[in-house]
Order: sequence, then C-alpha cells, then structure tokens
Amino acid sequence: MDIEQIVIGGAALYFLGVIIYSFWYSRQLSNWPFVIGTLLHAEVEKSNVSEYGNAYEKVSYQYEVEGITYTGDRLSPLLFRGQVRKIIEKQIAKIDFVSSDKVKVYYDIKNPSRSVLVRETWLDVFRFR
Repeated sequence: MDIEQIVIGGAALYFLGVIIYSFWYSRQLSNWPFVIGTLLHAEVEKSNVSEYGNAYEKVSYQYEVEGITYTGDRLSPLLFRGQVRKIIEKQIAKIDFVSSDKVKVYYDIKNPSRSVLVRETWLDVFRFR
C-alpha cells in the first residue's frame, strides 16, 4: 500500500463517519421540542463582496424553558462558518417566524441550553426550494 491509497482510504472513512454522525444527530434533533422565543439578531456577515464568497451567520435569540431564560446563537445544527454565503442565507430564510420577532426555538430537553432555530439535515442544504 502506498501513501496515496492510505490517504484516500482515510478520507473515505472520515467522510463515512461524518455522514453517519450527521444522520444520527439529525434523528436526535427531530425529537427536540420547541418553545416560542424572541429573535434578537439574524444576519449574514460577509467577509468579502463575492456572491459565493465566505460569510458567517450572526444569530442571537432568547427563549424560556421551565422558567429559566436562555440565550442562543446557533442557527442550525449544520455549521457553515466561513462557508458559502448562499447556504447561510438559505438557512436564515428557514427560520420559523410566529410573528415579527417571535420564532420557534428547538431545544434539547436533556440540556435546554442547547438550541437551534432551524432543524435541518445535510440533505436539506442541497435541496432547491
């Protein structure tokens, strides 16, 4: 076996692991309940002017579970920090608004400080809607 085969095999195993973990995590998220929270801020911060250039989501929201107020900053379980702006814009468009600043916040019932605004899988990212 030469080094090229080892690298390709390692990369294939890594991507297989990422796919399996993503499906498992998506399954966990599908069971998270939601509460109505307040969206404080949601935008795409551009690091350059290119339409397909790097960008970062900047999201913050507050929500309450069993009388305790939490602040969250996770848009989605899928992290695209420093990635394609169009994908992040698509994720922000999927935020489920109840009214002008009220949104559904999905949280981990075992650890309510863990939350997201958009429950989506890797497959959802590549769907054209």
